[in-house]
Amino acid sequence: ADAARRAAEEGADAVGANCGQGPAAVRAALADMQGITDLPLVAQANAGIPRLAGSGAGSGTAVWDVTPEQMAEHAREFYALGARVIGGCCGAMPEHIAAMAAALRAIG
Repeated sequence: ADAARRAAEEGADAVGANCGQGPAAVRAALADMQGITDLPLVAQANAGIPRLAGSGAGSGTAVWDVTPEQMAEHAREFYALGARVIGGCCGAMPEHIAAMAAALRAIG
């Protein structure tokens, strides 16, 4: 909330949360920013916390556990918290963005 307030005071065009510790952290940050400013709120969560799959040196592949359907639900939550610029960050694939867009279009 303090960072959002400071950014608004310094002339930011929007404030929000990006990447971090997944959708829950972005949701918490948005809740903290509510009422701080009239600037547009931005929410761009990653698709969870990555973990390495595979074994052996150099064979690990990053796996993101949040599904497109879960990202769609998070997008609806972000919208309800006032975010109007909503997207994805690390691990968010086209399928995630498509599900989020469909969920937000359904809101109207």
